[in-house]
Amino acid sequence: LPNQFVREFVRNSIEAALRASQSKKPEEKFNPMVIVEPNWHYFEKFGCHKICFIDNGDGMTAEEMIHHLNNLSSSGHSNEFENYGVGAKIAAFTRNHAGIIYESWKDGVGHLMMIGYDESARSYGIIRSPIRDEWFEAPALPEDYPDKPDIIDKHGTRVTLLGSCLEEDTMLPPSGTSGGKDEWLRLYMNSRFFRLPNNLSLKVRVRYHTDRHEDKKHNANYPVTGQSSVLDKHAESSGTLKLRDVKAYWWILKSDRQAHGRVKLTGHTGVIHEDEIFEVGDGRSNRAVGFGISLGKENVVIYIEASRGYRQNVARTGLTDNDG
Repeated sequence: LPNQFVREFVRNSIEAALRASQSKKPEEKFNPMVIVEPNWHYFEKFGCHKICFIDNGDGMTAEEMIHHLNNLSSSGHSNEFENYGVGAKIAAFTRNHAGIIYESWKDGVGHLMMIGYDESARSYGIIRSPIRDEWFEAPALPEDYPDKPDIIDKHGTRVTLLGSCLEEDTMLPPSGTSGGKDEWLRLYMNSRFFRLPNNLSLKVRVRYHTDRHEDKKHNANYPVTGQSSVLDKHAESSGTLKLRDVKAYWWILKSDRQAHGRVKLTGHTGVIHEDEIFEVGDGRSNRAVGFGISLGKENVVIYIEASRGYRQNVARTGLTDNDG
């Protein structure tokens, strides 16, 4: 799927931020944060927008970066999601021949690595930087590193996607994406994640292509709250229903509802698993008829939350029975 790489990197960042939050003592104030925006330092240096994923999560040491990133099959940290970490690399490598830059801090010490496809070795892993003629085997970053993101203090990570060439704007939406370049990231993430952890802040940049110093009102980071809160905002009534082995969520949308961004919400159906949305059906693929909704289904949303017995497939594009 063209947007899958966004989900992969955002999920990685969310998990890292939550791990950092869980490691804090109760008296320590910590707000787990994830931001998706252009790498502004890259833009100032080279004049091109490159999407980056920033979190204040637990970060990686140089050894962890080399182990987890310089290996296509390494899944990184242990977690509840199958194939975690591998998905980000697979989804992103084919779109980023110019490379992917990782900057990560742990215990106040930062390191940098650049990975991609090495044509001479015909393999994925650490590559020579096209920006600087050197290998990026996780060199240490200086304490006064000027490019360090604001939300990162002692720990955190920024991943920057360079695209197919150094001139490519990787903030642009992939072909066929709803919302256009102004809103596509927020729309995609709100439609992919049903709900987000209560203590997590997830923000994405809107109208990145305008002057961020002069257009601070519109060129800004906007919160992503998840599809559940979006639907609640635009519904005239809603509810839940416990079925035999699943829970059904339903919303009747306001007939005079406003557009979410530049895209008007329309009736659809879907499946929820681990707080993500799958099997979305709208238009002719809308399964509302199967629930007895034959008229007005453009104003009805129905989600089924799968219980035990299902898991995400390896590509995280759908669900499958635990027995395959």
